Formats: sequence, C-alpha cells, structure tokens
Amino acid sequence: MQTKYLTPALLVIIAVLIIFLIFQNRELSSIKVKTGYEDSVVRIYVALSSDKNGKEYNLEDVEAILVKHFSGATVQETVGYYEGKREKSLNITIINCCDWKVSDKKFRKKVDELNKELTEKLGQEAILIELVSNEGMEGFQTIE
Repeated sequence: MQTKYLTPALLVIIAVLIIFLIFQNRELSSIKVKTGYEDSVVRIYVALSSDKNGKEYNLEDVEAILVKHFSGATVQETVGYYEGKREKSLNITIINCCDWKVSDKKFRKKVDELNKELTEKLGQEAILIELVSNEGMEGFQTIE
C-alpha cells in the first residue's frame, strides 16, 4: 500500500525540481558581467537640409564623411521634424562591440570627431546624439 502513495509523491517532487531548475536557469541568463570595455550603441540624428547653407544634401554626402571615421554603421533615411518643419533626415547607428570594439574613450572621441565634421560640412544648426551602453543612456546635442 505504501508504494501506491510513493509514486505520486515522487512525481510531485520531480515536477517541483524541474520547475525550480527552469526558473533558476532563467534568472542566471539575466546576469550582466561588467568588463573594462562596455558595448555601446550610438545613434546620430542629422538633417539632410541646411538653412545656414541654403542647401539640400543626400545620403552620399553623409556617407563620404561617415566612412572617414567608422568602418561600419547603419544609415536609415527618415523624415524628421525640427521647429515644426518636416525635413528629410538620417538616423546613423554605430555599434562598438565584437572584433572592432575600441575603448569607450576612443569610441567617444571618434563620435565627437564625426559630429564636428557633420556639423561643419552639412551646415547643421543642431545634431542629436544618443549613446546607449550598459551604463545607461546619454543624450548630447550640438548647437552651433
């Protein structure tokens, strides 16, 4: 008679252990390890028009500047709004990770140099830069 009750009890214990292991694994996968060089993503929002220069730019104008500073990036053509006016713009995304990862200080310097050249050559009044890393999110705005 005892084996009759022993089998369901064993099944309950096994089920509880399986559930415990599943939740334990789920919790371990969310742990982040801090390293000296954090992965980061920078997004740059830039207009393709310039009231200052009275000129419209195209993707190729921005690409010529971008490739001088970074060997890899994603560029998306978008529609932006600035002071209530609709304008063609670009979202540039650059990721600092993997085989091409550089120190945070060097990465930020390269982003700053790219920002300066975009501002000067494209006659931008404002460029917005968003930096996302394991440390959090930062926003920068260039206003000339």
